[in-house]
Amino acid sequence: MAVRPIHITGIDANGCLILSDHGHTIANRGDTIQWIIDNNSGVATISSIHDTSSVDVFLPDPTR
Repeated sequence: MAVRPIHITGIDANGCLILSDHGHTIANRGDTIQWIIDNNSGVATISSIHDTSSVDVFLPDPTR
């Protein structure tokens, strides 16, 4: 179980985060991703993380 630090270095013209790993960190089950907001990055807080490249298995949402 490793800690995988990713630095948020800025925001591009489209509003996407600029990451130190360029979005290519490989993490194993049980690893911890440590998000580090760099000074002068233009980012104040992180409210959520969403991976748009992954398959949403709940689309459409399951019925009750």
